[in-house]
Amino acid sequence: MKAGHKTKETNDLPKSIMQSRVYFGLWIFGITMCKTVAYGNIKKWEEQQTCSLTSDISVPWARKYRQRTIQ
Repeated sequence: MKAGHKTKETNDLPKSIMQSRVYFGLWIFGITMCKTVAYGNIKKWEEQQTCSLTSDISVPWARKYRQRTIQ
């Protein structure tokens, strides 16, 4: 009885470990991508605009939203 319960647990464990690894990997990837893109965007914004607010915006979608509101 106990052994059967244990094997079921160990069978479920790798799945959850793999899932958490995938999510963690995506999270890390997302953060690095965001930082890279945001840094490039901030540099461009600083050249184009003098508004200090733009350097505080550090997400790529904010740029699209901003362009939409300006136009």
